[in-house]
Amino acid sequence: MHRARWIVLLLLLLSTPATAQPAMPDPAMMSGIPRPDPQVAPGTITVRLVRGELSNRLVDVEVELWTLSRKEPLRTAKTDAEGRATFSGLSPGTYEARAVVDGEALASQPIELPDQPGMRVMLVFSKSVADQHKEVGTPDGKARVSLDLPPGTLVVRVVDEQRQALAGLRVELHHGDRDTEKVDTLPEVKTDQGGEARFTGLKTGPGDGYLVTAYRDGSRCRSKPFRLVANHGSHVTIECRLASRDLSQLRIGAASHIILELQDDTVQGVENLRLQNPLEQPIDPGPGGLRLPLPEGALSPQLVQQEGQNLPVHVDVSQAGAPPALLWKGPIPPGDTDLRVGFLLKHRGTLRFRQATPVAFEAVRVIAEKSPEMQVEGPGFDSEERKWQGRDLLLVTGPAPSAGGVIEFTVTGLPYQAPLGRYLAGLIALAVAVGFGLAARRSAPGGDQVSARRERLERRRRELLDTLARIEGTRRGRPAADREQMMAELEQIYRELDQIGTERMQGT
Repeated sequence: MHRARWIVLLLLLLSTPATAQPAMPDPAMMSGIPRPDPQVAPGTITVRLVRGELSNRLVDVEVELWTLSRKEPLRTAKTDAEGRATFSGLSPGTYEARAVVDGEALASQPIELPDQPGMRVMLVFSKSVADQHKEVGTPDGKARVSLDLPPGTLVVRVVDEQRQALAGLRVELHHGDRDTEKVDTLPEVKTDQGGEARFTGLKTGPGDGYLVTAYRDGSRCRSKPFRLVANHGSHVTIECRLASRDLSQLRIGAASHIILELQDDTVQGVENLRLQNPLEQPIDPGPGGLRLPLPEGALSPQLVQQEGQNLPVHVDVSQAGAPPALLWKGPIPPGDTDLRVGFLLKHRGTLRFRQATPVAFEAVRVIAEKSPEMQVEGPGFDSEERKWQGRDLLLVTGPAPSAGGVIEFTVTGLPYQAPLGRYLAGLIALAVAVGFGLAARRSAPGGDQVSARRERLERRRRELLDTLARIEGTRRGRPAADREQMMAELEQIYRELDQIGTERMQGT
């Protein structure tokens, strides 16, 4: 529901259909998007109107230019023989172009007009009613005006891969209101024996947008966002394919990258993964879902979903001895899906990055803030230093692993201060404080037993500090548990020494 809401709102607010980029640009993809043009004079906005195709220019049509603060158009102008309306002599500011053709109202995105150059924008209207009626039944998910349907009526037909009607499928119609920015879902309707679902009494205002979703065996099939005209109903045909089980089609796209940010004795990692399904139908990973492991040793993993996302994916830490993973449960939709996850990796001056992947990568890219001694090394890895906003960055590219492969590299020269060194520094500071306290209280009565106890504690303290210093100097020695035990004993010795000084002070 959240993704449907995002798509419809995008249509309503930007007046641009949210479709995938085809090989040849769809004019509708450019509709309403302002672009600076050096060939347009400063202080000028040109608005071009076309119907369906770029060659089908709309001539002698009135275009309105609005500012966001006015409740009526700032200016109006008619399109010339090239389909362009020109507004010149404008001050820098924010504008919006609007036009209505055969009851279809379109508006541009906000046009931020600078001092120079000028701006151009194009509004792409639907084909004529007669042309759309001829194309009714085309299974491309586009709504077409039908001369056979009354106003406010929408017929949705759902077909399979062989263009055969699919009966008994659930069909939802999502409606968005541009003025209130609210989206609601109408009661679902099931397709009849002819594969059709009918909705009536629908709103046809310029601010009312729609999107259809049909469900087939776990697959969700959607129409393109659309509006309804005031004087006729519309028809949309959706081809709904069964989900594929071919996981080998999945890719992690070339736009994916790994960001490494240096901290004290950890590296904060962020992976931006573009999961690509090149098929026209969803891919079903099965009941176990698609598991994308994070790097070995990853700590505190956090999934970050973008605004409007409601993906069936979460961080899974249930497999003992295995690194955390992103787990996608359910069909993976066609097209690109962006995943973002953050985590921590501990290091001791050197980080060994190793991450298995069940999905092939198209490229491996790593971005890291460079420290003076840092290097990224690995077979086939190349590094390039860059400056960005005053920061020194290291851009690294590596070989792309196939499905079942591993991303593996080593980061050396990381700034590192051993935790033991920090503990020793703290203990030394505490020892100095205790020493000053004891020196100030030596004149207080206490007896030989207290002095002997203090000397015994200080002797043991020196022994422990010498042992810890040797371990730190060689980075070898006793197990970590032994070192922790010695640290705990040192802390207890300092507490007892401090207590001796306090008791002597109280006895004076």
